[in-house]
Amino acid sequence: MRHSHINNLSRKIRGSPDIDHANNRVQLEAYVYPVLGALPVTAVAREQGDAVMRRLPTHLSRNSRRHVAKIVIHVLNLAELAGYIERNPLPKGWVPKPGTRKDTPVLFPAEDAALLASADVPLLYRLFYGFVHREGGRRTEAARLQWYELDLKNGVVQLDQNKTEHARWWKMGDGVADALRVWRMVQGWPEDTALVFQDGEGGLNVDHMSSKVQKHLKAAKVSRVRLFTKGTNTLRFGTHAFRHSFTTRNLALGKTDDWVRTRTGHTSNELLRYRETARSLEELELGRCGSAR
Repeated sequence: MRHSHINNLSRKIRGSPDIDHANNRVQLEAYVYPVLGALPVTAVAREQGDAVMRRLPTHLSRNSRRHVAKIVIHVLNLAELAGYIERNPLPKGWVPKPGTRKDTPVLFPAEDAALLASADVPLLYRLFYGFVHREGGRRTEAARLQWYELDLKNGVVQLDQNKTEHARWWKMGDGVADALRVWRMVQGWPEDTALVFQDGEGGLNVDHMSSKVQKHLKAAKVSRVRLFTKGTNTLRFGTHAFRHSFTTRNLALGKTDDWVRTRTGHTSNELLRYRETARSLEELELGRCGSAR
């Protein structure tokens, strides 16, 4: 199972433009390739699929385990349709059932301000947190963002390849482009193809950043218990929660579904689950984060 299998099979079967499989590759490289190695797709059987699932880290949630399984199933389905294998060796029901959708906390504007102002949090992380909390894109999209995708003169983000399979662009919030312009100057005006969110130690690994988010919130003296508490139906505040917080906050502020979707890539059905929390947040009248909205 190699990277080229995914891209080549997607183009052959779907007849559509290239799909951004960067997030899928991250999952494959972290959890699938270490088990299967260079084993060709024609040699993958139920035994190998089960081995991948057994080797998944115990800290992964049910939905994260399900995501890995769905990637494996998808590749094998494409291989079957393309004629590489006679049939998918993994049976129906092999993918774990989805877990209960858990509630994610919203970061309040005062907490956002404290986090971004804290000198105890590295500047690279503060900039990253501020960007995703104000622009709402997926954390993987932000981590892969390159300078040529930003029009800092006009304050525009232009995403070509992304999970939604179509280009998205929008005008950044007030102050965001200014902050990024200063960041690029501090970085010594890196080339257009360089990652935006990187320093001398390289880019950000957003798949293992939740513990850093928790650490940084505490360093910034943010102490609301809900952000750090995990329950039966609730999650702690992590990297993905910035996107959730952005969506909920802006719906509460009266932004339209189209306005939100342009930035987040959500579907209309996906936005429905944010509405209940948004109504509760609206009653708190917390206002906007910084001057971004």
